[in-house]
Amino acid sequence: MAYKTAAILNLLVRTRPGTKFHMIGDNAESDAAIYLGVKLFAEGRISRLNYLEFLDLMKVPRLEALQLLRRIKIPSVKIDAILIRRLPGYTLKVQEPLTDPILQFDNYFEAFLLFLKRGLVDIELLPQLASSFHKYHGISTAELHRYLELLMETAEFSAVKDKIALLKDTLVANDSFSRQNDAIQLLRNPSLDAFNSLSESEILQLVAKWQANKFL
Repeated sequence: MAYKTAAILNLLVRTRPGTKFHMIGDNAESDAAIYLGVKLFAEGRISRLNYLEFLDLMKVPRLEALQLLRRIKIPSVKIDAILIRRLPGYTLKVQEPLTDPILQFDNYFEAFLLFLKRGLVDIELLPQLASSFHKYHGISTAELHRYLELLMETAEFSAVKDKIALLKDTLVANDSFSRQNDAIQLLRNPSLDAFNSLSESEILQLVAKWQANKFL
């Protein structure tokens, strides 16, 4: 926890004001808690003193926490997304609304869809990536059909709906649909109103509950 937090904070210190970050990790380690803590601190939701309290609640030794925050000054940045991959055999527990910014996903094609939705990659890459994930990463054509259906239902892609439909029609859906992904979290527009309204004291109370509940 301390090592990865320090590494990320040192990256943020050297970045330009206004930079937006997407943080990607998995549920086998403490990535969700690390990234959420960084977001709260970097975006000014909690003070330096309360970030020390956050790290204390996450069992980071006090001396280490003091050292990693010593004289650190982060420019105005935004943690635009916290993406946590669901690995088999591990469960990330949630503590609403504290954990509302954490988006969980099952495979990196879903992460690609989020980047596509946010305009970070070109939609012209969609056929190539769909083919690659099917051929080399075990995503069935039935799953791809469902992903593309969800994409067509997403407001950001209304202008290219026909193009997505054409790609969908080129796929032969003869594979079994191996898992339910009819509510892909990454393609929703979740409300963060409750999260954004949390006070510092409420944030720390929820962090304590989350840790007591063994968030991993």
